[in-house]
Amino acid sequence: MEMLKVTFTSKFVDDSGLSIQYLYGKVVEVATDARRYYAEDSTDEFDDEKFTQIMFLDGCFILQFIFCFLHRPEDLKMPGHHITLVKRDLLLLENQLPFQVIWSLMDLRFGKGEAGGGNTLIDDYIRHIRALPPRQESFKEMIKKFVGKCSWKQAHKMWGNEETEYHQPAHLLGLLYTDHINKEASSNCSRRSSDWYSYRSAKDLRTVGIRFRPNWTNAYSDVEFQSSLRGGKLILPPITIEESFKSVLLKLIAYETCCHASGELWVTSYACFLDSLIQDVEDVKVLQSKGVLNIFVREQEVADLFNQMSRNLVPNPYAYSDVKRRIELDRKSIIKKWASELMQTYFSNPWSFIALVAATFTIILTAIQSYLAVFPANDCNCD
Repeated sequence: MEMLKVTFTSKFVDDSGLSIQYLYGKVVEVATDARRYYAEDSTDEFDDEKFTQIMFLDGCFILQFIFCFLHRPEDLKMPGHHITLVKRDLLLLENQLPFQVIWSLMDLRFGKGEAGGGNTLIDDYIRHIRALPPRQESFKEMIKKFVGKCSWKQAHKMWGNEETEYHQPAHLLGLLYTDHINKEASSNCSRRSSDWYSYRSAKDLRTVGIRFRPNWTNAYSDVEFQSSLRGGKLILPPITIEESFKSVLLKLIAYETCCHASGELWVTSYACFLDSLIQDVEDVKVLQSKGVLNIFVREQEVADLFNQMSRNLVPNPYAYSDVKRRIELDRKSIIKKWASELMQTYFSNPWSFIALVAATFTIILTAIQSYLAVFPANDCNCD
């Protein structure tokens, strides 16, 4: 691995068009602050020069690997399973490199700017890790996004760059974590009740008229329940499940738990919330059909993943408490239950609806015929 780091660092320096002394000097400027991110005494075996060399090699390697992986995969010259191992190691909590180091090198190699540069490179890599499927947004969702963007631009004009400048994450794993969380969600986590409502699995909720839909924020903290006479709608953050999903999820949970990244434990809580909805393969199929799950493994593997993993997780008991309460109330509503049964029995397909209309029409005609038989119309006496 060390030889690989040297090779990637050499290529990084060549592609930057700058001297290695200049690039190394930029890392020297942030090395002292970077050491403070590590646990006390954990880096004492390295003097300042050795520590700076490690930061320089790791920083160049990470950026060059991400760039080649996204844009020049042929330059990696690594077997596929080695690439997978490197991607896994980049997100290990113990392997995290202070973002100050990455930032100092990233700007010099890739530049700045909204249309490209280092920010775009890192954002693209985060999107690759999450692998969220493209989705057609509703008109209502497009309006929400437009209003949100306009509000941000107006705030930027009012407050200036100092108030709205980019907040540098601690490291790459921390940046990935913040991409899963809505920062304003903590204030919406109700403390009124910590009761665990005994609502059913996804397929059972569907039978009482509760529908499922993916949200557009993709944040694990943004779970919403909308109630109507037609039936409730549970809006969930979509996730893509492939071979590396479990590994990434466990790394996020480890970071959340060990580093107190979020007092609400949103990643842990959402994993447990999905476990309560997924009991077997049929539940997986329900959520997959509605775009909540995008899976590239067998349905049984998905069900087993959440059922087994949640046994060792302790979620925030207050997370989604309002959603759970509203699901329970909606599930117990007699009127909505009747409406749901009527919709599923007679309006689930056109033939059932036609049969209902025909039966209703027949009953009406029979009633009219019976009435006329008992009360025949009087003959008209015309002069």
